[in-house]
Amino acid sequence: MIARPVVSNASPIIALDEIGRLSLMQQLFGTVLIPPAVAVEVAPSVTLPPWIEQRALTQAIGPMVLRASLGPGESETISLCVGGKSWPSNPGRSPSAKTGACVEHTDNRNSRTFISRKET
Repeated sequence: MIARPVVSNASPIIALDEIGRLSLMQQLFGTVLIPPAVAVEVAPSVTLPPWIEQRALTQAIGPMVLRASLGPGESETISLCVGGKSWPSNPGRSPSAKTGACVEHTDNRNSRTFISRKET
């Protein structure tokens, strides 16, 4: 299991829930963070377990993300991953230290892959 939380968009949550394997995310990652737009997107079909935590964005969505023609969930996911101010501190580090997270998202409409990584 990864010792720090990861950020997810809606697609893996919906897909894993549809095949009854949503718990794989918890087994692999422990805590999974999602932005508000993802919570709205999955709400009609998925009841979120307590280990999937909604986190508010701590910074505005950057212009590069906005220009990428992504949906609200994807845009907020990348922004939350890059912003990371709401992540808990790593054990053994100062309280102001942030954890790192990485998110990979393939935009099927435009066949582009975005990878964001933030570590401190």
